[in-house]
Amino acid sequence: MSWDRGEVCGGVPGPGQISPKSRIPAQSWDSAQSLSSRTASTSSRRAPSGPSKHGSDSLSVVRPVLPLFVLLLVSPTSARAHGWFTGQTAPTGTAGAAATTWTDGTLYVFGGRTGADAATTATDAVWAYDPCAAVWTPRAAMPAPAVGARAVLGNTGAIYVTGGLGLGGALWEYDPSADTWTVLPPAPTTADGWLPAVVVDPLGVDLHRIGGLGDGDEHLVFDLITETWSSAAPPPQAVVGAAAFWYPSGGEIVMLLGWEGDDASGAASGGAWFYDPATDLWTTGAVLGGPMPTSFQGGGGWSNSEGIYWHVGGSSAFADGAAPFFADAVGFKPAADLWWDASSNAPSPLGGNREMAMAVNAWEEVHLIGGDEGAGPSTRHEIYGTGATDDGDGDGYAECGGDCADFNPNIFPGAAEVCDFQDNDCDGQFDEGFDLDGDLNSTCAGDCDDTDPAIYLGAPEICDGVDQDCDGVTDNACVPAGDDDDSGDDDDSGDDDDSGDDDDSASVFVVAITVPAVSNTYGAGLGANPPFGGDPPPTVSLPPGTGRILTLPAVTGTVQYSGSLPANGGDGTGITTSVSQWADNSGLAGPEVAGGRMLSAVFLDAAAPQDPPPPTFDCGDFTASSFGPELHQIFCPGDGLDGSGQVQTFAVPDSATRIAFGFLDACSSPGSPGCYGDNLGELSVTLQVD
Repeated sequence: MSWDRGEVCGGVPGPGQISPKSRIPAQSWDSAQSLSSRTASTSSRRAPSGPSKHGSDSLSVVRPVLPLFVLLLVSPTSARAHGWFTGQTAPTGTAGAAATTWTDGTLYVFGGRTGADAATTATDAVWAYDPCAAVWTPRAAMPAPAVGARAVLGNTGAIYVTGGLGLGGALWEYDPSADTWTVLPPAPTTADGWLPAVVVDPLGVDLHRIGGLGDGDEHLVFDLITETWSSAAPPPQAVVGAAAFWYPSGGEIVMLLGWEGDDASGAASGGAWFYDPATDLWTTGAVLGGPMPTSFQGGGGWSNSEGIYWHVGGSSAFADGAAPFFADAVGFKPAADLWWDASSNAPSPLGGNREMAMAVNAWEEVHLIGGDEGAGPSTRHEIYGTGATDDGDGDGYAECGGDCADFNPNIFPGAAEVCDFQDNDCDGQFDEGFDLDGDLNSTCAGDCDDTDPAIYLGAPEICDGVDQDCDGVTDNACVPAGDDDDSGDDDDSGDDDDSGDDDDSASVFVVAITVPAVSNTYGAGLGANPPFGGDPPPTVSLPPGTGRILTLPAVTGTVQYSGSLPANGGDGTGITTSVSQWADNSGLAGPEVAGGRMLSAVFLDAAAPQDPPPPTFDCGDFTASSFGPELHQIFCPGDGLDGSGQVQTFAVPDSATRIAFGFLDACSSPGSPGCYGDNLGELSVTLQVD
């Protein structure tokens, strides 16, 4: 067997030398091309090679088929667009290396094979990569050269490297903070050690080592606390070089792709398998289809916020460096047991590749380092993601460098703050310096006297010759000074609008505001940037009273949720979207079902929202003529018109003093709020309160 086997690594000019990262147009993931369900199969236990901690024989179970309409609901149409970017190449050309990411976001690449195509040799070199600074740094060498090992971050904060061609059960612990290695008890295996699947179960503090050359259905478990090995149920299919990751929502290990069987009679795999450590059960999932139906020695990584494993490249041939070389990208969503095949996504502009080292940075972008394109180990380094390490707007800052809006060249760390409802200087606050009187209304929100906290847009008008409500008119619909109960007005009739007029006619409150596409409705009432991204939503103070009715006479403009999705107006796109509450203590109830990307709003009182939130508001039929949302209940005014084009009415809660307008965005649907950074455009909203 030659040294031409493995996983990935990369290199290029010397460490510390930074070259500009080139930007390649993004590609969104917006269609499900291959649908199939997990199928029943049996995994009979074999005699364990060590003591078992998972009980008796285990059987695989059936995963239910999801109806097509359910699958469409979970399609990640609201996910941020993914594209191709190039990173700083690594110091040496490498293939078959292991890689993972440490807790501080640094990527580590271990071993691999180097040299000319016909005479490669194993290496023990270790390199650390800062994805934001684009700097490579050499680190302490491995205990032995290793090709086709696998690396994983453990619950202990250490990195664990196991396997490697000819190294059998080798297991080493690496401490990045001390840059030191510790040799741990090897796995009790007679297998070669090349390309096992490795994943850590955070619930059991266990390292699972599955398959690999020579024993593809082996499943060994290492307790990271007691440092002892045991065996668990073997997978339904013997696999070499599978990808594996922990799926937190399911509490499962997911294993994908690889090579099924031996090198002579086997074949590249398009399979998916799920393992539940609590029950010691395996299930078989959907099979990849489309133009790249299998992949061996590709690279990828898990995006927890999107709930998707992205996989790139590989080959259908077993031999090292052998064609074909795939350039395609696919995605797997374990929640739906669903693949998005290669026909939906842009292939790598650098062409096909295999044996890449793979690691996911802190912004959930997949780094693919080195590999073999047919000419031996390469220095290639490409990134599949959203451009977090790329200065997308040319202002000198990338997202990883603190740019909170990398699509806007006027927003970056240290920029001058202007009054525009946005965090221009990326300090976590917006419009600071433009609310000097502390009335929670900035000058750009209509405060016409920022030295007096009693004067702001929508404030009660007092009959004193001053324009308290900032509508440009003095003493209109005013309350006599000191009149709290209508007893001191001009006609002494106890009217309801404090106007002091002769006919008791109610006053009308009209305000026009701008709602940027980055406005996060879940940030209403917080006074700072929402934790899950976006800017605080524009908020308007309401005139006091009971029995108030809100209407939106005009909603104009368009917003776009990413560069690859269509622009839409107030009523959104019609694509169903479900965005959950962002935090347990938000105090806001999200809508049960929101129309895709439509304008949303929430009534507030003077205090910040507190738990428990009210029930969720059903926006399923947002074309109805009237609504009655509760305080802190996000609702869906959209374009303000009902199904027949008539103006809708919204009953204002008696305790409401403010209303906020924004949007509900997420990296996937259903999902938590996020991915506001690539939203564009704004809506102009005229609101009226009678």
